[in-house]
Amino acid sequence: ESQEPFCLIDTPGLFAHDRNRENEILDQMISELKTKVQHVNTFAIVLNGTNPRFDQSRKQMIRVFMKIFGSQMFETNTVFIISHWHYNKSSIETRKRTHQDEVSKINGINETLKEFGVKNSSVPVIFIDSKYGKVDSVEEEKLNSNLDELNRYLKSFSPYLSKHFKFLTSKD
Repeated sequence: ESQEPFCLIDTPGLFAHDRNRENEILDQMISELKTKVQHVNTFAIVLNGTNPRFDQSRKQMIRVFMKIFGSQMFETNTVFIISHWHYNKSSIETRKRTHQDEVSKINGINETLKEFGVKNSSVPVIFIDSKYGKVDSVEEEKLNSNLDELNRYLKSFSPYLSKHFKFLTSKD
């Protein structure tokens, strides 16, 4: 199977302390996207699975992304990736005790997006963790299965035109 080239853009750490600096960084990223690429196929938003809440910082991220890219990005071109999601027996048991399983995480993300007016109530969520050292066959199988699912999403989204991206400051 031939592999199509792709470009992965990792945004710098955002939503810390200096909002003006963050806006400058984001506007610079938007400028680069508008001039160098015609479209984006997938917005992959990676969240750390060890933080079970969709806190104010994450909600601020949603607000900013909606302002820049529009709500349609979440309805048609976004996949959430939950990292640090171990599939060893101890982690699974802990999640059961704390009611933080895949279903509750998916529901939480999609309920939060509904608060922002996102119409699609089933934005894809993929759970992954890196292989560290020796992993059992269940963990490896789950990782590979989830990476295959992520790959299917990455290949299935239609182009999202970069000319519609908005600057956070008055450049448009």
